[in-house]
Amino acid sequence: MKRIKLIGYLFSPESNDVMSKVYALAYSNIYLNNLDKMIPSNFYSIYDRLGMIPDSVNHYDRFINKLEQVHNLGCNILEVGGGNLPRIAERIAKRQIDIGCGSITVMDPSLSVKKSKYKNLKLCKEKFTLETDIKDYDLLIGLFPCTVMELMLHKALIENKDLFFRMCDCVHYSDDLSEELYNYYLEHPDYYQKMLIESYVDYSNVFNRNMEVIDDDTPILSIKNKVRSKK
Repeated sequence: MKRIKLIGYLFSPESNDVMSKVYALAYSNIYLNNLDKMIPSNFYSIYDRLGMIPDSVNHYDRFINKLEQVHNLGCNILEVGGGNLPRIAERIAKRQIDIGCGSITVMDPSLSVKKSKYKNLKLCKEKFTLETDIKDYDLLIGLFPCTVMELMLHKALIENKDLFFRMCDCVHYSDDLSEELYNYYLEHPDYYQKMLIESYVDYSNVFNRNMEVIDDDTPILSIKNKVRSKK
């Protein structure tokens, strides 16, 4: 039944992501039986759109619930790395309409959606860089933004923006890591996350911006502008 529902969606006018169609069909037998596990984001967003993922383990639900506990959604938000189908941005856009204020832009070069049904949701098929103009945004968010999370942190600190992202489990090689240490982190990703968090916290202290670490499966890093939050 799930496979029939998936095929119906993938070949409907609403679905225009060719690459996801091909792989979602190829791996459907694997992923459709493991929707409570971590699966590739472009498939996960499709399954979420179709209401197949149990609420108790839905990563999008948990991320947005945590976000709303810490930050006000009724502001101008930039989501970085929203994926092919921007389900988090769509969910937040709907929530903003319900509360009567706020807008959200999702930025990702892999976006396959060309139009949004929400007037307060802007789609930006671009790569986030240090040159990205974020002056019109109050809050930067990302779910597993991978290598771009350091850029997000840097931009949020130097331009005095709020920040909220959930770290991914990936271990990225850099010139600062020896081959031995890199291999060690590959085997112990939790130590790699701890190292990153400590360096991020030290970095935020340089800018006199307090960073909160929220532990929940994988850490969430959050920076909140106290002046703006009082408005």
